[in-house]
Amino acid sequence: MSKVLTEELIIAELEKKGILDVHDIDTDEQVKLLCSHYDAEFTESWNSFDIAFYTETTADGYEVYVATENEMKVSLTEDVYYYESDWFEKLPEALCNGLTIQMDEYAKEDNYGFQDAVSEAYVEFYEEIWQEIEQDLEDQGYEWPEKNK
Repeated sequence: MSKVLTEELIIAELEKKGILDVHDIDTDEQVKLLCSHYDAEFTESWNSFDIAFYTETTADGYEVYVATENEMKVSLTEDVYYYESDWFEKLPEALCNGLTIQMDEYAKEDNYGFQDAVSEAYVEFYEEIWQEIEQDLEDQGYEWPEKNK
């Protein structure tokens, strides 16, 4: 008799690795897992980074949000955001590419844009590890029930 592969079995294997569903794990834990897995890192230092997230004030007093790979050559059309909600659109890719991310702690705190971006990267990570576990179990002889028919 063959071994039956189920979602519950995969979820149990994920949980053994400390990987929970995105709705069952807080943002700080998601960040830790992502940084560990992809070798990404957050820093407040301006000495060495791959991408920086910070705010600037315009000449007429408006706050704009910057996400740039090169602080010395900020592109107004690609790196500057008028709305805070769009500011972190580059963050999921930065995390998954293992970049060093310059960001002040205040930018992370109670920021839904930051939390959403981290969750987006975490879902991608979760699905990647799910597929790896599924493949490992299939390599061990497990089969989905519909394949047994």
